[in-house]
Amino acid sequence: MRTVFGLFRSYEDAETAVHDLLHRRFDPEQINVVAQGHAATSHIRQTPERDQLDLTESLGGTAFGLDRLLAGKQSVAVRDAGELLAAGDLAVTLVRTASAPGAAGEGLRMALLDLGVPNQAAEAYRAGVQAGGVLLILSVADERAGEGAQALQERHASHMAAYNLSEGGR
Repeated sequence: MRTVFGLFRSYEDAETAVHDLLHRRFDPEQINVVAQGHAATSHIRQTPERDQLDLTESLGGTAFGLDRLLAGKQSVAVRDAGELLAAGDLAVTLVRTASAPGAAGEGLRMALLDLGVPNQAAEAYRAGVQAGGVLLILSVADERAGEGAQALQERHASHMAAYNLSEGGR
């Protein structure tokens, strides 16, 4: 199992990446998202339903996307990254760990380190999310990791990396 990370500066690029992953037949349950609460909710409120339907139709009828993943989620305060929304099992666990009271809740960077992400990447992801970016995390079988990484890269992800987190690193 590989875990592919990609950081997006814009919500729109992350949204398009999610649609691209779904178009490539990645399971929605493989897609994890961590985003600034205010940026995501603002975008969800501003996106007319007709635009969503047009995008859905242009991407082959996929009625599931980033807005749908994050809609209705409650933001969680994380010490070093702000109010975050999370979707997907891995992302929710990551944000809960980052926000837990006491030593366990030392922030997003520490939660990423505990997961097995190297220090420099963990700091880049934390800083990017804090600045309003969106972190997409794709958990896939090894043979699909390259295709997932390519989809994220084509949609302008930065700080791309794939990790075998069960073994603690790349």
